[in-house]
Amino acid sequence: MYNIIWDIKFKTEGITYSLQTVASIDIECSVDNLADTATITLPEAVMNQVLNIGDQVKRGSEVFIKAGYDKTLVTEFIGYVQDIVTNDSSLKIKCEDALFLFRKGVKDVELKPTSLPKIAQLLIDQIDPTFKLVCDYDITYEKFVIHQATGYDVLKKLAEETKANIYFNSEKKQLHIHPPYLEKGGEVIYSMQVNIEKSSLEFKKATTSFSNESDNSRLNSV
Repeated sequence: MYNIIWDIKFKTEGITYSLQTVASIDIECSVDNLADTATITLPEAVMNQVLNIGDQVKRGSEVFIKAGYDKTLVTEFIGYVQDIVTNDSSLKIKCEDALFLFRKGVKDVELKPTSLPKIAQLLIDQIDPTFKLVCDYDITYEKFVIHQATGYDVLKKLAEETKANIYFNSEKKQLHIHPPYLEKGGEVIYSMQVNIEKSSLEFKKATTSFSNESDNSRLNSV
């Protein structure tokens, strides 16, 4: 039997905190979405005391989630805390990947002519020049107007209009833009006799969940 293991760290103002126990972790990753998301659920109280993580974890804190089986840990999510909410006697820490950084306002501008990669690079230059654009989808525009918008608003509009797969690699600090349905993630071998239970296949978005039944939760600085 495999034993689930995990390691969650938050980085706030240069100080790293390690989360010792959680109730559950839910991670959703899909190229169909602009952002990968993670929800970390903690009990609201520990030893009859209300859990207060406000000093260690706050909006904008970096979060690093590793998980796996036995002694093998794999990085499952890197991002930022978007919100902390109380729900049904538990605390939920809602996290978003690097798209969180692009929810900042950008300058009003009228671009003509322009292209999808030029618009994306403009966002990077204004919001965080340390990001690298990885784009092989050179759709052109006769005119593109940005008015009272955030980087997120612009990326969402580009995704809706071009149907491009737009997503972030937070670990490598990359913004990816690719044509739909052309990316190849790897090789998969299907056998009707071995690893397929039914003859009909159903497509679902990729979602990863981990849970831990322990009822104690706390943060330790590292």
